[in-house]
Amino acid sequence: MKRNPIKTWHNKVKVLYSLYIRKRDGKCVVCGSRDRLQNGHFFSHVSQSTRYNDLNCNTQCSGCNYLHEHDTYPYTRWFIKKYGLAQYDRLHNLSKRTKKYTLKELKELYEEIKLKFDLLE
Repeated sequence: MKRNPIKTWHNKVKVLYSLYIRKRDGKCVVCGSRDRLQNGHFFSHVSQSTRYNDLNCNTQCSGCNYLHEHDTYPYTRWFIKKYGLAQYDRLHNLSKRTKKYTLKELKELYEEIKLKFDLLE
């Protein structure tokens, strides 16, 4: 069975983007831990319009990332302190928009993320 190229490229982008975010931040933005780091999405990764947004994605330890699903306050407080209420509102509005990536967009996004990742070295 032939694999869906959109799915394949989504997975490639997802893996590279997670590595980029964790390298960019280096520690959990909420508690400061350097253990079991993950790419935490402020607004759910289900929203394609903010899934690969650098403001929406920040490094979280697995504990804080899990907690965010049940208690959004700590991450929300950190976000607003760092970026401000106007950015919070802008990102919230963006997260409500519908987005569907084309294969071309995913390939271009992969290259953009790779460049940002390489610049961190």
